[in-house]
Amino acid sequence: MGVGYRVKRYGAAVPPLASDGGRRLFSGSEADLIGDFRALRDIGVTAIDIDFGRPDADAVIAEMRRFKAAVIEKI
Repeated sequence: MGVGYRVKRYGAAVPPLASDGGRRLFSGSEADLIGDFRALRDIGVTAIDIDFGRPDADAVIAEMRRFKAAVIEKI
């Protein structure tokens, strides 16, 4: 059994502050996102599901490729 986390929005699409005044997970820069992935991994999260919703399949694939190069490959 593993623990998963779903990310519906990330980066600038996420308000930076949570209700407690702390930084909201997956908000901010690509460096912030990398830190969030690492922190979740360190507490035992074994899967992260990212929603790359875009208007069409080509836009989804383009964003997935960009995200992989900018974030995933740096974790």
